[in-house]
Amino acid sequence: MHDDAALVACGDASLWIGSLRRQPAPGEETFKRPARHELGGLLDGVPRLEWAVDTHPHCEESYQPIRYREAGRVGELTFEFYNGALSTEQCLRLVRALQWAKRRDTQVLLVRSGRGSFCNGIHLNVIQAADHPGEEAWRNIQAIDDVCLEILTAPQLTVAGVAGNAGAGGVMLALAADVALARQGVVLNPHYQTMGLYGSEYWTYTLPRAVGGEMAARLCGDCLPIGARQAWRLGMVQDIGPRDPDAFGSWLLSTAAAAERTWPEHARRKQELDLGRLQQCRRAELDEMREDMLENRRQFAERCRNFVLKRPACGTPDRLVAGWARRTARLGVYWNAERLALRGVDSSKPRQECGGAFRHSGRHGGRAWTRRTAMRGVSKSVGLHRQPSGPATGRRAAEPGGPFLALPFPPSVFSVPGRRRGPLHPDAAAAQGVLLAGVPAAAQDHRHRAGLRF
Repeated sequence: MHDDAALVACGDASLWIGSLRRQPAPGEETFKRPARHELGGLLDGVPRLEWAVDTHPHCEESYQPIRYREAGRVGELTFEFYNGALSTEQCLRLVRALQWAKRRDTQVLLVRSGRGSFCNGIHLNVIQAADHPGEEAWRNIQAIDDVCLEILTAPQLTVAGVAGNAGAGGVMLALAADVALARQGVVLNPHYQTMGLYGSEYWTYTLPRAVGGEMAARLCGDCLPIGARQAWRLGMVQDIGPRDPDAFGSWLLSTAAAAERTWPEHARRKQELDLGRLQQCRRAELDEMREDMLENRRQFAERCRNFVLKRPACGTPDRLVAGWARRTARLGVYWNAERLALRGVDSSKPRQECGGAFRHSGRHGGRAWTRRTAMRGVSKSVGLHRQPSGPATGRRAAEPGGPFLALPFPPSVFSVPGRRRGPLHPDAAAAQGVLLAGVPAAAQDHRHRAGLRF
């Protein structure tokens, strides 16, 4: 054993396993946990490697989630945790490693991630597996706050190397450094509200310092992902390195070595650090987090459980749907409500548990799914018919100013760009002109603004 991982013999070689998921019994839901936690008593008597960075700084031949090396006047501390989640124990190990690295005779302390994610904050799987998840979450958030504090108060110029995606507290951990450098293509999610949390990790200090108070409130409130280039424009990261991981590592070391000359204003912030303000921010954040974690003010317990058990959401969140797609979906729902009203069905009552006329199936992206579903809703709601020709067919013919709307358009109208080509309705393939029966005049006026290519 080493930290949370178990070494398993595999013929003439061996394999380190950091996380395990137990085979579930019928009707049971299981999830991945650190191998040491999952194996439990089976590890009694198994030898343990106590390889901390102060005794074994960098071991290439062994599993080492926290490692340290020096290149000139730059000390590089690398941490590598599964999916970027930091449990309470992992935070304590990282704090000890940071305290040791801060005592080294270096000018720059580079704190970077290894393969995979940079950091995604507290370890929700470990929290969910605890006997009292709320109490474990409370311990975890205080431990990761300690990690951020060590970075904020380092005597060296601190540089965060964001080699992978980051979310929530992981973004704020990177912002605790004086300079943040990101690999091209990484995605940041600087928000907490979708998990029912106010947030901590000194975000009320570091995020406004980077982007300003107004933008900080917007980023946390919008709950949207941002790319590396957008983060650079906002001031969250100071530069973007190569996409290739190996090239990024070399670039990161050389850029960190010149960081004091490249960003002198960030180096001067070290002398302007307000420790009293830091403590004030931490107390205020933890007061809010106590309500969220221990009192379950915003349903953190339910959100955490659903996330860990990978239970699908009822639909795509509205904030992730483009404006034109949202208007298209509303138009399709409107026409569907008209059809239900003709049948005497109350459309205000959801037909499914998740509600709504067009529930997300989980198999398609938001843009393509919304357009296709809305168009299907239109075709089913108002009826697609061939344009009558010859004698009366029992249907009302299209008349100028009448209730029928003649719309000549090719079958490709009902195709989704980038996906399956061809008509989505058989009548559309058979007719060059179709009738949308019973479309209200108000709905006709909306057909172009809604993004439908009529």
